[in-house]
Amino acid sequence: MAQDLSKIKTRINSVSGALKVTKAMKLVSSIKVQKWKKVMLLNRDYVKCLEDISNIVFTHAKKIDSILLHENEKAEKNLWIVITSSLGLCGSYNQNIFKFTSELINSSDDLIVIGEKGRTYYAKNGFHVLEEYGKNASFNDEELIKDLSQFVLQEFNRGTYRSVHLIYTVFKNSLTFIPTDYRLLPFGNDISNHSSYAFGPIMEPSSVEIVDKLFPLYFKSTLYSKMLEAEVSEHASRSNAMDSATNNAEELLETLQLDFNKARQASITEEIIEIVGASRGK
Repeated sequence: MAQDLSKIKTRINSVSGALKVTKAMKLVSSIKVQKWKKVMLLNRDYVKCLEDISNIVFTHAKKIDSILLHENEKAEKNLWIVITSSLGLCGSYNQNIFKFTSELINSSDDLIVIGEKGRTYYAKNGFHVLEEYGKNASFNDEELIKDLSQFVLQEFNRGTYRSVHLIYTVFKNSLTFIPTDYRLLPFGNDISNHSSYAFGPIMEPSSVEIVDKLFPLYFKSTLYSKMLEAEVSEHASRSNAMDSATNNAEELLETLQLDFNKARQASITEEIIEIVGASRGK
């Protein structure tokens, strides 16, 4: 009986320690969600304004003949930028992305994977992961996003890739996160073919030069916006996972405490019986 009490007490101490960790991680993740969600919402306003300006420019610009507006039909492969997490304990966040991409990415395609969990998974499963970009990448690393944008635009201009896709997790609310395939190149996802303006804007120095300047800015801003949204989704997923783990640990702790009390009562009862029996024997 004493051994049972010792085992239960050891489990209680173990669960109590895990409960402290999950509570702390839940608190940290919740704070990060609130912090980056505010940044994400502000960034959405900026990107929306940029998209509206791009709509006007791309609709009214004359004689635009850019390879960035059309698929490279002669190219034999696509480029996929996949955003995963570098840390664990975020529920099914990464697994949902892996499952979503299982039927999208061909073995001949190239991958740029952001997040160590994804890099390990795709490299292990035989995908061609480009090592030059994505390693230790962060949405907060402005220089890396700039370099990545230049690399992708340059390779697409060369005709290396038929199209460029971004796999990221859309943040719907604190409980819903949806893996999504967003086509970065050729341009055209959010650019409409019409404008509410009856007359086009006057473009100086020329529409071609403005478009050439606008393409990189639009691409980099879109990439940053999606990476930021994926970051918020990751923290929210981890917060939910830690909340569930905390609730499970608390329930288990209650059960173990009840078992400990029953075992202790049984031990005390057994000792009393032995004492009474010994006294009568005398």
